Amino acid sequence: MSQIVELREKAAAALKAARDFVAVNPNPNKDNQRELDTRYAEAIRAIAAFEVASGLTRPSIATDDAVERLNQLSAWMNGPAAGGMAGLPFPGDGGAGGRSIALKREQSIASYMTPTGNDGLAGLGLGGFVAGLVTGRWPGVGMTAQMSVGSGPGGGYLVPAPLAGRVIDLARNRARVIQAGAQTIPMTSSTLAIAKVAADPASEWKPENDPAVGTDMTLDRVLLTAKTLMVGPVKVSVELTEDAANVDEVIESAVADSVALEIDRAALYGSAVGAEPRGLKETAGVDETAVGDLTDYDPFSLAVQRLWTDNETPNAVIYAVDVAGLVDRLKDLEERPLEPPASFRELATYQTKQVQSGHAFVGDWSQLLIGMRTELVIEASREAGDDAGGAFRSRQVWIRGYTRLDIAVARTSAFDILTDITAVGS
Repeated sequence: MSQIVELREKAAAALKAARDFVAVNPNPNKDNQRELDTRYAEAIRAIAAFEVASGLTRPSIATDDAVERLNQLSAWMNGPAAGGMAGLPFPGDGGAGGRSIALKREQSIASYMTPTGNDGLAGLGLGGFVAGLVTGRWPGVGMTAQMSVGSGPGGGYLVPAPLAGRVIDLARNRARVIQAGAQTIPMTSSTLAIAKVAADPASEWKPENDPAVGTDMTLDRVLLTAKTLMVGPVKVSVELTEDAANVDEVIESAVADSVALEIDRAALYGSAVGAEPRGLKETAGVDETAVGDLTDYDPFSLAVQRLWTDNETPNAVIYAVDVAGLVDRLKDLEERPLEPPASFRELATYQTKQVQSGHAFVGDWSQLLIGMRTELVIEASREAGDDAGGAFRSRQVWIRGYTRLDIAVARTSAFDILTDITAVGS
């Protein structure tokens, strides 16, 4: 059971306990009122913990009557907005027909991790965990936790849930598309359907006695299907694994950087061929505009205008390193740095080598969804080899891992791609 599901159940149980007390004591005396106040306070604390972990906000209730407040809070907690009622899975549980919470960059995926049974090892860090697999030594870890480590298929090991969440969150924090606002959808099943608006409803003024015409809102679905992303191998000497004080930081950073770079590349250019997700560049309906020589900010202003025309609200631009340089060197007729217009100043700007030369992606990045399976499997070997050599001969530990994710665009009208951006005279 994930942390958020557990917190929701605790909150619902606290509310039920308070309401049950009211049912038995409908006209509380002084002593009963004190007990009711205590139960009410416990329920509010449990709901507050659920709110913080889930990112949901309980409704505003305009009454001082404790009984009525309990009834309204219980209706919300057991309703679809908070993941209850009619057997609907809690957001984040995934599954057929399930719903999901989209995580922003500052929210942690670790809260959605299902315990793996060996979470007592999480304090070791990824490097310490790998060192323990290789050497059999687990300093500061109890025997019960040590015995929970078991080899999976092909020698893989399921990283403790808190540790897996930390590594995945580290990768998310380094991915440019997530920095720009792309939302992470925790997936606890291999597929997850997300609803999106295919056509907005239209409002109208209706004359008296005339029938309303109206325009229906059309919903479509985005299907996220988890695809396997391999990481590594990371090659580390046995001596370093055993001795280095910063091995945790080095290995975690290497794995997170690798995942972050590939999330960026796949989100922008994924081909959808084979096991690869489909990126923005290959998504039908995302507009592209060739620019040519970049002499001012007009191409970016026009891209923003095109998105505004579609009622979108662009918040950031991600561009190639060479485009970032061209923008940085823009000058006016007197060779002074060119002042950008408001439309550009209001965009957060990011550059990455994962964007191809001459390209820039302008958009509302909250409309880019990254479905992420929470499991992280690590394989560590002292016998692995490839054409360049072998771990045994070089006295190394080879580490590789895999996680599973997918990428989808919720609204294609929220993005505009600029291509062929070049320097004057090039």
